[in-house]
Amino acid sequence: MSFTSDIKMELCKLENKKLCCMKAECYGIWLFSKCFSLKASAFVTENGLVARKMAELSAAAAGAQPETSFVMSRRKKPAYRVTLPEEESRRGLLSAFGHTGEETSLRVHWENLKGPCCVQAFLRGSFLACGTVTDPQKEYHLEFSVP
Repeated sequence: MSFTSDIKMELCKLENKKLCCMKAECYGIWLFSKCFSLKASAFVTENGLVARKMAELSAAAAGAQPETSFVMSRRKKPAYRVTLPEEESRRGLLSAFGHTGEETSLRVHWENLKGPCCVQAFLRGSFLACGTVTDPQKEYHLEFSVP
């Protein structure tokens, strides 16, 4: 397992104490997933815990009903795909975060980040979606590869 996978597993074990933080973490994951729009919303990860966390947060924080399936990643490795197949779910999730689905590109809605705890949760979700980090024993490098 990679150092990044270990970190993501640890982050998935953290529980949000407040609904606002749960919503902020969910927002971070979806906003930085590869596909989050009214036409389609999907996220692929090789980490099963991240997929489960995303599905749980989507249901709890925004009332969305995601589907999780097992697929092969672009690198020909086993992966998990979380999707919102119903347009009503996609519209509801976008609306829960202050988006209409008509935007040409999504920007962070700061209203979803009410306090420092929510900012931390948002960054945690963002890292789960698109972050990598190297082992500090080797060098320091944190990266967010955003769409």
